[in-house]
Amino acid sequence: MASIRKWRLRAVAAGVGMLAATSAFVGAGCGNDAEGVNIECDSTRAYFAEFAWPVVQQNCSGCHNPQGAARESKYILKGPAEAGFLDDNLKVIKQVASLRSNEHDGQSLFLLMPTNAEGIKHGGGNVITRDSDEYKTLLGLVVRLQQNEDTCASTAEGAYTGVELLSPADTLRKASLMLAGRLPTAAETAAVKEGGEEALQAAVERLMTEDKFYSDFLRRTFADLFLTDFYLNNADNQVAGAPYANPDWYQTADKEILTQYGLSADELRRYTNIGIAQEPLALVEHVVRNDRPFSEIITADYIMVTPLSARTYGITDAEFTKTNDPLEYAEGHLSYVDPESGEMLQFPHAGVLSSPIFLSRFPTTDTNRNRHRARIVYDFFLGTDILQTAEQPLDQSAAEKISINPTLFAPACTVCHANIDPVAGAFQAFDEEGRWNPSPTWYKDMFAPGFGSRELPTAEFAYGVQWLGLQIANDDRFALSTVYNIYKGLTGQEALTAPGDFQDPLYAAKFHSFLAQANTFRAIADHFLAPASNQNVKQVIRELVMSPYFRAQNSIPLTSEQEASLAEVGMGHLLTPEQLHNKITAVMGMPWMENGNNPMLTTNPRDPSDLGRFQLFYGGQDADTVTTRITAPNGLMAAVAERMATQMSCRAVPQDVYRPADQRLLLKFVDVNGKQVDPVDLQPEDDNGISIQAAEAGIRQAIVNLHEHMLGEHLTPTHPEVERTYKLFLETWREGKQKMALSEQPLSPNLPGECQADQDPYTGVAYPDEDSITEDSDYTIRAWMAVVTYLLTDYQFLYE
Repeated sequence: MASIRKWRLRAVAAGVGMLAATSAFVGAGCGNDAEGVNIECDSTRAYFAEFAWPVVQQNCSGCHNPQGAARESKYILKGPAEAGFLDDNLKVIKQVASLRSNEHDGQSLFLLMPTNAEGIKHGGGNVITRDSDEYKTLLGLVVRLQQNEDTCASTAEGAYTGVELLSPADTLRKASLMLAGRLPTAAETAAVKEGGEEALQAAVERLMTEDKFYSDFLRRTFADLFLTDFYLNNADNQVAGAPYANPDWYQTADKEILTQYGLSADELRRYTNIGIAQEPLALVEHVVRNDRPFSEIITADYIMVTPLSARTYGITDAEFTKTNDPLEYAEGHLSYVDPESGEMLQFPHAGVLSSPIFLSRFPTTDTNRNRHRARIVYDFFLGTDILQTAEQPLDQSAAEKISINPTLFAPACTVCHANIDPVAGAFQAFDEEGRWNPSPTWYKDMFAPGFGSRELPTAEFAYGVQWLGLQIANDDRFALSTVYNIYKGLTGQEALTAPGDFQDPLYAAKFHSFLAQANTFRAIADHFLAPASNQNVKQVIRELVMSPYFRAQNSIPLTSEQEASLAEVGMGHLLTPEQLHNKITAVMGMPWMENGNNPMLTTNPRDPSDLGRFQLFYGGQDADTVTTRITAPNGLMAAVAERMATQMSCRAVPQDVYRPADQRLLLKFVDVNGKQVDPVDLQPEDDNGISIQAAEAGIRQAIVNLHEHMLGEHLTPTHPEVERTYKLFLETWREGKQKMALSEQPLSPNLPGECQADQDPYTGVAYPDEDSITEDSDYTIRAWMAVVTYLLTDYQFLYE
């Protein structure tokens, strides 16, 4: 690491003392050093993050952390597990660096303490020496902090050198599939090709106005986070017992209601359960669809209800626009008469934080005391895994030395509990099943309810979640956590954390990878927080789509260090079952169905509790026993993909051939000797096995079209990939022709029953006999099936 920094350190080498360094380092970061060597321009933040923080982390953080030996000092550092830790630590160091010693010519205590300067008391002793590279790095930071403002802007540019990005048109294709579950239209693609990056941004914004974006991408992203679909079949049981709930209302539903919705009493219960279970997802959709500040998901003074779930809660002020939709959501306000006092009470709505079903999904116990809920709040809305904050050097026996209440007094425990317990206290009005108690009491053997350095006013104990929601909404970490959550929804990957193994030979490269992502995400979060954005989450999505983390597709040859630095940048990720279903439908013109059911996802979009047969086999989650998606393929998933490819090619190719020429998706007509010819009419060889060049050229062009349509590849007829695909077509066709010509037991010209295009795949209406595709006398249709099977199992189809 020292060698990596050495060329930057010359700028401060001339100054040993603070005053000398100041004069030698005027305009630090830009210009020439004392030896006339040009110095790259870095902002103070960039310099700290890339050069000073590794020094601080390795030499200071072991003691200067919430449970370390220096925990009583004002120099307390946050660990890599906390969102925005670099910026928070820089603020702390800036304050410490401003403290100076008169006995040492006004030098900063930040430099004097670790060198154990004479007359300066430092419990850690001599950590670094004044002639070391580490000292010079910290000296450079102090000088930069002395400046009133940066002379250079913080940027992530240069971090992605060597990375090849998708073109605007190819980015549009990927974004269309991910956000809207469809392929872009020809007009959209043409507009982006002509307008470039600016047109691409506009196109992405339009994608985020489509229903599929809200109902599929957005809901799926947060369904994976909230996991409240766990209660799709029994949500009413979770709210039973609350004084404001009537979970069994459907049992006495009058005939008018049954007629209005066309449902039986059992179906009323089923739709009521769906309405309650998916209320947090409906809130997210409602906020984003109406371009409201995204923080409203934790501050909303209402709850989203359907006409049926509203009856469960006794809510009467929700305004619905449809007369017979049991899953239409609207804002409602829960109020009820206290059975003990007779007083009308207003439920303390705070978006997801007060959602009865969300609180049920993340319950508490008498001993847990809402700590689980507090951990979830840090994880979901503050981008912080609070349990990892304790992963720093500590005295393992410290807790044993505290015989009474270690969670309140032992440093090894308080490192977590000092953060978790106050937030837990904000939930004190909610019991283990999420029922509200307007007269709560809190435990005196825990940290006082609050958030950070702010305590929850006693008068607000019953409404603590409302107070908490506002605190979180005003915390910069909420913006970063939003970026993290959307990033995972787009890529399936977690945001990176800074590496901590200094002995790893690739430590510097891995830290560079983390830093590049952290800088990019910080910039996106800052834009999200800017007044002009109004915390519109669509801006986060658009900027992530435009970033290398979505668009990177290749790179120049890299060293092992460069590979480590760029390992998490872009490239494809395995599609989820839901995403693969969308892609199959968009590309093939029909979904994958077996006996009328879709194997990859729910067969009834209005009943998400009905999982597809292969959904879990292909890495999906059910919010119950399986809550984490599989992101790397295994043998079972490969078998599912092969089955899908075989069945889809069998069914989709004849259906495509049945379509009029101008409506085909797969086997588009090709030019052969100036005429538009159907690819299934082209045979590559004559009866003597002599190649027919014109036919071969037409087949190759059809293959080029297939590669572009199915995989987004732009190839030429002579490309090696096209050559491989053509050989597959040719060999399959030859083998089929030979078997059809056998004198004994020849292969039938008839297509297998399930491969025949004799009825509409959606409606089941039969096609006219004369138009049905039931035979393949030249074996060309089946040869094209082989090609489509091959492409459907390609990496670029299964990944995006």
